[in-house]
Amino acid sequence: KPEYLLYLKDNGTHFGEILKGTVNPEEFVYKNYTGSKDKNALENWTDIMQAQNTNKSINKYLVAFLKKTMMKDSKKTWRILELGAGTGVITKQVFDYLKKSGIPFIYNFTDKFTQFFTTASEYTHKDPAMIFTQLDFNEDFENQGIAENSVDIVLCGGVMANSIDLNYTLEQIKRVLVPGGYLYIGEAVDNMASVSVSQALMMDKPTDMIREKNMFLSKDEWIHLICSKDGLNNIATFPQDDAKAQMLGGHLYIKQMKYDKDEVAVSSVKLILNDLCP
Repeated sequence: KPEYLLYLKDNGTHFGEILKGTVNPEEFVYKNYTGSKDKNALENWTDIMQAQNTNKSINKYLVAFLKKTMMKDSKKTWRILELGAGTGVITKQVFDYLKKSGIPFIYNFTDKFTQFFTTASEYTHKDPAMIFTQLDFNEDFENQGIAENSVDIVLCGGVMANSIDLNYTLEQIKRVLVPGGYLYIGEAVDNMASVSVSQALMMDKPTDMIREKNMFLSKDEWIHLICSKDGLNNIATFPQDDAKAQMLGGHLYIKQMKYDKDEVAVSSVKLILNDLCP
């Protein structure tokens, strides 16, 4: 899309100045590349992000596997948490599928910046199944209203690079997922040029040792990192063809977390306690 190419061009033209600190890359986030006088800066940025076809392609895999996952129990109300939902690159495609499927769900759209909530509420038609929570995934999830063992599915679409400590963020995700809950991570292939000269310039410097030399992880590094959270290698990546992933610009990683644990209902615990306590 022309607006995305213009955005990349501005970042490339001023790359040296950005590195020197004399130009703020956020200037280009708020620049009106669409030429529309009816859109504010946030809507223009949303248009730019939506123009990236790589996200849409990876999201097709995500929606396909969400369908497969949720059809295993189409009667339950699935609790979905999206991290860094922002411009809704994932939300729009997933929400459309969920509404068509008829499967009950509660979708928690979270982001550090609440400015995105109004637009998201509009394109999800103010659906009562949508809730909006301000959440910084670099901080403790429970202190921000997401309880331990309260989520069935966590979605992360191109946002994990914004985590300053990947180990910490993944531990938080694991904590809020129910036993057997699913984690979906869509991430750019390592050193994707278009991201390296644009969004990456606005990211906070990582504090973890994993990205000491490289801002973006390789496929093998992602697999190793995600599986290290529970020591289980039950992870799938799509597309499986690395050449196709390079063309699309990323991989989708799917892992069932705490698979070795059993979910225990509160009612069952109460029954046990009633028997044990006089």
